[in-house]
Amino acid sequence: MFHLEYSYKAVKYSESGRYLLVNHQEKQPYDKQKLKSLTTIYDGKLNDIGNEQYSLSLKWYEKEKNKLMVEKMRRNLST
Repeated sequence: MFHLEYSYKAVKYSESGRYLLVNHQEKQPYDKQKLKSLTTIYDGKLNDIGNEQYSLSLKWYEKEKNKLMVEKMRRNLST
């Protein structure tokens, strides 16, 4: 689009316990089944928070009327 030069990179976890950027072609194939087993997609009532136009924008977070929703989101985050 803007005629910028770029290169594809991938992240590799090294034996020394560090993350390294490597050329995309040199990366090890991902274990897609393992990644899939670690992923949970939630589809429920808590997703309704993002239904309004401009939901979750910086201004949305700052509005007084959304304080309860922001607190609810904070309590329901999982890592």
